[in-house]
Amino acid sequence: MSEYLPLLVYAALIGVPVLIVWDGIRKTRKLEAARGEARQAFASTLIESNDPRFSFNGDTAKILKVEEPANAYREPTAWFTLTIFARNEFGEYFMFKSTRPKPIIKHVSHSIALKVLKDDYVPPSET
Repeated sequence: MSEYLPLLVYAALIGVPVLIVWDGIRKTRKLEAARGEARQAFASTLIESNDPRFSFNGDTAKILKVEEPANAYREPTAWFTLTIFARNEFGEYFMFKSTRPKPIIKHVSHSIALKVLKDDYVPPSET
């Protein structure tokens, strides 16, 4: 058994880092896929309203801020939620969350948009 000890130590020194790197690559791929799904869901979001200011088309909206969980690499597909703040062509602001099973889109008041977006906020008369 003692003649195998150096081989076991060598295998552990090589194998453990390889497994750690492989796990990181696997989680990165899952996170990239989750991001892609969220972006596609955002782009396909369409809200029609009698008042065109409150209509929204994710394909043409201007993305102003994107937030994702700071620890998204832990297990990206289990609870990953991308939050996107965007402005439509009428200068109205919306918040999109890529929750599962169905994303959420919500109109955001200008006062909240100002607080969230800070320097990226543009008053409606300047859009």
